[in-house]
Amino acid sequence: MKKLVTLFFLFSLIALNIKAQFTGSLTIYVTRTSDGLQDQTVVGFNPNSTDTVNSQYDANKYIGLPNRPALYTINSGQLMSINIMNSVATVPAVPMALRPGGNSEFVMSFVIQNFDSSICIFVQDSQANNLWHNARSGNYTFSADSSEDWNRFVIHFTCFTGIKNINEDEKISIYPNPVSVGSWQLAVGNDLIGAQVEILNDDGRVVYKSQIKGTHSEIPARFAGGVYLLRIASGANTFTKKLIRL
Repeated sequence: MKKLVTLFFLFSLIALNIKAQFTGSLTIYVTRTSDGLQDQTVVGFNPNSTDTVNSQYDANKYIGLPNRPALYTINSGQLMSINIMNSVATVPAVPMALRPGGNSEFVMSFVIQNFDSSICIFVQDSQANNLWHNARSGNYTFSADSSEDWNRFVIHFTCFTGIKNINEDEKISIYPNPVSVGSWQLAVGNDLIGAQVEILNDDGRVVYKSQIKGTHSEIPARFAGGVYLLRIASGANTFTKKLIRL
């Protein structure tokens, strides 16, 4: 009995220590309104974890029956049920996907724990004109069907007061897109000279970063084939665009 009490005490200390090490966790629930079926995924940050998959903190997502919704994030090409990374500073954006399992309206809800109030949490939806939803403001309602791109969401842990889709801003254009060889050509207005331009891969990691030095510039397409996110930050605004490398 004494050994059991000692073991329970030790496990309690370990659990408390792990909880104390977290700098923030976000549990995201998605509910299919047509039948109430629900799934969830967890994203968090821990200074003792790594930004790549770490079996000590992470758990892979095993997708069940095809008619049930499945929500997961992506890390190093793996589907994740629990995705605990090292720092918001090194992973400011995390790709998230939903297999809807059927055509319906969905409600996404959020449980935010231990995140400092200065850290913003946005969910970007590429199927809704790149709408950015503030997770701290409450639930997000959207429609989805199985024929759509499942990789429609990105979770951003970065604060911006203005976020625009590049397609909605005539001062910015990037072409050709998709690109198979060579470079993307970026054209911007004079007021964006000096802005920072980044490209993020499907794991949410920055793979290219530069400063815009003129109204026309080239971005080398020296990446593996896939889908990327172009992000231009200028003052209080950020502009985004999905890029495709064939």
